[in-house]
Amino acid sequence: MHGGDRRGVLTDAFFVPAFIRLLLAKTRDAATIASVEEGALEFRPEAVAREAIDGDGEIRWLSTEQSNTSVIVGGRIVMKLMRRLQTGVHLEAEMCAF
Repeated sequence: MHGGDRRGVLTDAFFVPAFIRLLLAKTRDAATIASVEEGALEFRPEAVAREAIDGDGEIRWLSTEQSNTSVIVGGRIVMKLMRRLQTGVHLEAEMCAF
């Protein structure tokens, strides 16, 4: 990125290990983060997922997806970032719950 006197790199936060670890911690803690637009981001882990979270595990990004991004953490957790959310039941999330 280059603009006037500023130089830097623009990246997707999901490719920054510290961001992945933050998401894992929020998931483990079943946290809720308020938004500035009167909404909230709720982390609602299944009990078995909460027990499996390893915040220090190796992070490995998968490379074959197009609209989502997935990482495997510690060989036990698959975390997927859904880039296009819609209202209603999310079929992939529902399938993973079972």
